[in-house]
Amino acid sequence: MRVLLALDDSDASLRAAGVARRLFGPDPEYLALQVGRVIPTGMVADPTGLYVLPAEYWDAEAVTPDPYVTQARAEAAGVQDIEVVTDAGDPVQRICEVADEHEADVIVVGAHDKGFWRRLVDPSVSEGVLHRTNRPVLVVHEHAPLGSITTTTVTPAG
Repeated sequence: MRVLLALDDSDASLRAAGVARRLFGPDPEYLALQVGRVIPTGMVADPTGLYVLPAEYWDAEAVTPDPYVTQARAEAAGVQDIEVVTDAGDPVQRICEVADEHEADVIVVGAHDKGFWRRLVDPSVSEGVLHRTNRPVLVVHEHAPLGSITTTTVTPAG
């Protein structure tokens, strides 16, 4: 079984990785993916011309996460022996593409409440992944209770 953990800098993604580890145990092949968001040119416009984002927001190299930091985050969530992939681009697109490339059996993402206005300018990655992939997706809310979760053996169908 291959489990893709979509990590970012949020507590929600750490909680999701921890829940995945508790649900699936140590046996699956875990893949941690962290994607630095690149904002396409022209996506942010300010009619006054006073609001300008620094150039690094458009530079893929500048926003690509450090793989050692990504590995440390996964290990902090209790996931050891993990393959790490870091990339830059649209998080939803890259999560779905990497899941396909690595033939992940399940994608694990964290979710948190952004509120209506923030979702207008910063759409939910977890919702985007749910709508874009045909693979099973485990969405774990940042405030999900952990007390009742126990390790179990899951065998993929097929």
